[in-house]
Amino acid sequence: MKSYLLVIALLILYTLGCRGKKNNPFRPEALSRHQWELVRYASGIGQTNPIEGSRITLHFEGDTLRGLAGCNGYFANWEYRGYDYLAVSGQVGTTEMYCDGLMKQEALYLDILSQASTFIVNDTLLQLSGPAGFLVFVPAGPDGTPPEPSRQFLAGYFLAGNEVSIFRDCADTTVVFWLEDETNALDSLYRAATGGQEYQPVYLEIEARKLPRLNLGYASEYDGLIRVTRIRKVALPDPEDACFRGMTWG
Repeated sequence: MKSYLLVIALLILYTLGCRGKKNNPFRPEALSRHQWELVRYASGIGQTNPIEGSRITLHFEGDTLRGLAGCNGYFANWEYRGYDYLAVSGQVGTTEMYCDGLMKQEALYLDILSQASTFIVNDTLLQLSGPAGFLVFVPAGPDGTPPEPSRQFLAGYFLAGNEVSIFRDCADTTVVFWLEDETNALDSLYRAATGGQEYQPVYLEIEARKLPRLNLGYASEYDGLIRVTRIRKVALPDPEDACFRGMTWG
């Protein structure tokens, strides 16, 4: 009887040990796989892209993180807290340069970063979120150069119907773009989100190229052209979203 119980105990320990060896689905090791380039951020004042011509980067090295905050270099300690949780420990240190027009953005970025508490990461995207806002990064080039400047991460609202395909970026809702979908997937995703109804706004997160106005057809009636290269999210509007509340579609 004792030997029988011993065998059962060993089997249980072996099973638990095997479970403990499974890969963490939140993949904290993927944080250090790339140098990351900021493409979008949001705080209490709304969402926006980094100032054109500025560069903000992030790189995880062991228990430290460092990068360029647009003007100054910065560094801090961080720790993984299980699942999709992390924390930046102590104060974020920086160099002491001054860059005209960039310091407000830099302070905002460092404030959001210092309060980041959760992450989502895969091979093409990193998002850090916390009480001060969120930061969205894509991998920089293999030599540390910025990503292709003509392709951007955009978040905003899309409306489609007969002779209508328009997008408004939450970074500037006064500008209305004609949208062209190079993925050939947006139409079915839009119909699925709206239950087949046309002329209903949906929230989009996309990778796209912003181009000048196309002086041809219906696209010529709008401020510019967006060509979608990747669709990250399609969802019904959140009535509490300040971006959505500030839009008119008439």
